[in-house]
Amino acid sequence: MGKYSDALCFSQKALRIREQSALSNHPDTAIIHINIGETQREMEDYPAALSSYEQALSIQRNSLRSNHPDLAATYNSIGVVYACMKKYTDALSSYHQSQKI
Repeated sequence: MGKYSDALCFSQKALRIREQSALSNHPDTAIIHINIGETQREMEDYPAALSSYEQALSIQRNSLRSNHPDLAATYNSIGVVYACMKKYTDALSSYHQSQKI
């Protein structure tokens, strides 16, 4: 668990730095949110992971083409979190969004 806590701490620090710059809505900032979400999911903090993925998705929707593969990957990650939370209808919806792309 210690390594995940360290990873989360460093990723959150990177996000704070990024958000202080003019690049807070850049696709690379979405990647930081995704990394945080991955760590939170591994730590089984599913609500926090979902929030991180949704923040990434918001940035991606505003900065990438609607058919960009990164959007599909983020929808898939959201689906995984919903499945972990046993919210299977929401998981299927996210998986379908991913497949459309």
